[in-house]
Amino acid sequence: MQLVNETNSLRKACERMHMSYSKGWKIIKFAELKLGFPLLESKAGGAYGGGSEITDKGKDFLMCYLQFKNELYISGNILFKKHFKYYLEGEKL
Repeated sequence: MQLVNETNSLRKACERMHMSYSKGWKIIKFAELKLGFPLLESKAGGAYGGGSEITDKGKDFLMCYLQFKNELYISGNILFKKHFKYYLEGEKL
């Protein structure tokens, strides 16, 4: 979704991730089904080409996910240092 936001295109986002468009489309549609709201608004091609935009709810969801991911990373580092402190200090068994 971040790449869709950057490129305004699900197809371009999939290309940058080396993923087929059909797989990316299926992932988005499955997520929308489970979440109960649309993540993307797509515009059909034509003279000016098509594209995709993240919906307002999609942007809110993406922001929540990114904040969650950041907090999870921080918490993971704290727990890793707590549980593997012995090994991080260079002591041997």
